[in-house]
Amino acid sequence: MDKILKSAKVGFILTAILSIVLGGVLIVYPQMSTTIICYAFGGILVICALFHVFFYFKYKEENNFVNFNLIIAIITGVIGTWIILKPVMVIMIIPVIFGLVLIIHGIDDIRQAVELKGKFYEFWWIALIVALLNVICAVILFVNPFKVVTTLVIVIGISLIYDGVSDLWIISRISKATKEIKQSLDVINKE
Repeated sequence: MDKILKSAKVGFILTAILSIVLGGVLIVYPQMSTTIICYAFGGILVICALFHVFFYFKYKEENNFVNFNLIIAIITGVIGTWIILKPVMVIMIIPVIFGLVLIIHGIDDIRQAVELKGKFYEFWWIALIVALLNVICAVILFVNPFKVVTTLVIVIGISLIYDGVSDLWIISRISKATKEIKQSLDVINKE
């Protein structure tokens, strides 16, 4: 039982340290990290496309639905290759998509705020402020999408460091409590 607990403890400690190191890398190199993530994602899509091509050639005689694998292979292969060749473009598209969603919601929220005013709701202006904040956030996403992604990667890095440090602290508290319980049991057993 002790061996299992010790190996679990080592696993948790290594995971926490890895989280801290990864968080540090994301904070120090946010742009490089997003580019590497794009390359990795594009590579995964290309590998998936190759698997679909493999399944197409392996089962094309046995199954009529296998033609769908070839279509999926072409689509995933093209998207994966595009991501690998144009990672910066992909990085810039993500905030633009979120910006479009925010601006659509913001415009709808403005419409609802005006509707609340028309229904003589006393705090309609709060809804209007919230709606305008949505639109402002969308504009920020459109104006400098790469900076937004970089900031997001830094926030993720900070979160990973916090997660790793908090895991290490919790593990140390568990170890201390376990040690105290063992000492108490040893005293009881001796008596």
